[in-house]
Amino acid sequence: MKFMPATILLMLMSVVVSVYNVRLVKANEPITLLTNLEYPKGLWIKNNRVYITETNGRSTVFGGKICLDLYNAATGQKTVLVDHPECSDAVVVAGDNKIYLTSWWGSIPGNTGNVTVVDPVTYIETHLLDIEIASGDMFIDADDNILVIGSSDTVDAKSIYLLPSRDYTNPTIVKTGLGRVLCISKSGEYTYFSDLTAIKRFNDTVGSIETFLSKSVMSISLSSEYLYYADFFGNIVGRIGLQTKSDETLISGLNGPINVRYDEVQDRLYFLEVGTNSGLYKDGTLKVIEHVQGTRSHQGNIILTGNDLITIEGILWLNGSIITKENATLILRNAYLNLTQSSHYQFNITFQKPFNGNPRLQAENAVLNSTYWFLAYFYGNSSGTFHNVTSWFNSRGLVFIILFGTSAITISESRVRTIIAHDYSAVDVFSCFSMDELEALDYAHVKLSSMNIQSAKCYQSATLQLTDVSINNLMITSASINCSIFGLKPNYFSFWNYSEACSVVLGPQGWAPTITLYECTIKSWLLGLGGSSNATISDSIIARVETYSSSVAWLVNSTYGQTARYHESKIYVSWYLSTHVVDSIVQNVPYATVNVLYPNATMARSESTDPNGWADFVLISKMMNSTGDYPVGNYTIEASYGTHFNSTTVNMTGNREITLSLDFVIPEFPSLLILPLFMTATLLAVIVCRRKRISIG
Repeated sequence: MKFMPATILLMLMSVVVSVYNVRLVKANEPITLLTNLEYPKGLWIKNNRVYITETNGRSTVFGGKICLDLYNAATGQKTVLVDHPECSDAVVVAGDNKIYLTSWWGSIPGNTGNVTVVDPVTYIETHLLDIEIASGDMFIDADDNILVIGSSDTVDAKSIYLLPSRDYTNPTIVKTGLGRVLCISKSGEYTYFSDLTAIKRFNDTVGSIETFLSKSVMSISLSSEYLYYADFFGNIVGRIGLQTKSDETLISGLNGPINVRYDEVQDRLYFLEVGTNSGLYKDGTLKVIEHVQGTRSHQGNIILTGNDLITIEGILWLNGSIITKENATLILRNAYLNLTQSSHYQFNITFQKPFNGNPRLQAENAVLNSTYWFLAYFYGNSSGTFHNVTSWFNSRGLVFIILFGTSAITISESRVRTIIAHDYSAVDVFSCFSMDELEALDYAHVKLSSMNIQSAKCYQSATLQLTDVSINNLMITSASINCSIFGLKPNYFSFWNYSEACSVVLGPQGWAPTITLYECTIKSWLLGLGGSSNATISDSIIARVETYSSSVAWLVNSTYGQTARYHESKIYVSWYLSTHVVDSIVQNVPYATVNVLYPNATMARSESTDPNGWADFVLISKMMNSTGDYPVGNYTIEASYGTHFNSTTVNMTGNREITLSLDFVIPEFPSLLILPLFMTATLLAVIVCRRKRISIG
């Protein structure tokens, strides 16, 4: 492999070439997942689900549990699936999630054993078949064929059974007369097992048994490179290179390691300790070593300058930051990068100081991990691409990406926690897992598509374009604008544009973000108003309203969850009042005068009823500012028609509809029409009189 000048290549199993003298060391500290297990024995891993058997009531004189447990590695929850199963010495899980168990009966060594199956839905155990060996371990391959191994002193004992996936009840005998054997596993064409003297193997084709290594172990599990083992009596978990046969201790000083299982998908080694005699074997544990396949670490910062290029592949535990400057390039490819922080934001990944270059990141099929949150900064014209970048430790992601200047990033099929875009930066995110938070400020341009977001915030003159996005909370903040917002509610929007839908007009020194939605679902709206903004929000449902400076928000027939008022800003809450004026026989009274008076008797509004006797008002319920809430109190509503009068009071804590009755019966022809009718009749009489005079003459 050729290296560019001033290039560093950090690879999982390679020699490190570095101008910084990076020194890699192993980090195999186990993590305890479960304690107080009672002589755990069987162990199998499938899709982040850890199956365990506890056998204290069967394996020791102290008594206790006999059960099949499930530990969910993603949630950390343990569940008992079967209490007192028939079999409990070994467990495997097939592709259809059926659970298979085996145990010896009578004595071990011996010639009697059973195999049972547990339904993955009902967790009911059913006897499958009897076998003529004291079974102690089993293995299931990718084709769901099951190998069962047992211990016997009989010369022709049926030591290894094959239960073919097509019919588990019709087994074949693979090996006989192996004596006192302990465990079995398989990798490729070789089947491995251990007896009291050595780890041995045989080829599926040739079939003859050879000694792999003169070492007796209690349990084995294989990866493509290593044979992992549990040395029960040596209190060791270790591994042996399949090609080199070099034996390496991973963990020592354990309490009876009895079973190991390697999870190649997650690169984790799980193992069980049975516990101690002094603890009555009720102090067993389940532990895991993460990234066991050659984990490496580096102490201190990694700094790239000039045209440096660093490619990190495999696993790197970094006790420091990565700083990329000038025209340097950081590549994360098929990598697991863990920042070993002791607190949030202790370390970071930074791209800065371009100096006529372009510091950049290329991350693909990578895990960015830490026990705590960390920041990734992009300054100047730096850039980054993220594809299939996730976090194992936290399903919500750990990385906070912050952009400045004209930096730009593209993210696809990845998981990050937060993105904050400043200045003229650009962000394009698509087909990703859910994101916690997005913020777009200044003149940043952000495009999101085909994803879910917990919270998105858009400020100043930023541009936010969303396509096929579901957002729990969308906050829009503007300053010194006039706008009319009508009917803004949680909903699905095939198209929506902030400026158009809300009639946004910028005032002097005003700004408003450009927000466009295509095929989006907004579950709650949050609005911020600054400067000298004046906004009327009618018939809407708003989760939160924030006001700043001297801005004023008018909430009309709108529900809101929270408010925050700062400086001299105000929020007025108003509701609709509909007043119906009727006469004493409940006929509508048109053209009646309706006056609305404040509690201090000054006039608030005055209207005439329509032809149906109705007058509608928008009345303030309360004013809110930075010092508190100030309700208006009771309004007095007066209705009058000629000399007829009635009144009532109403508190506008919501929409109201009232009826005021006047003590008269409205005439068939209202009084307003009498004068015109009289004048018309008089005029007609004059005309008739003149015609008579003319005809007489």
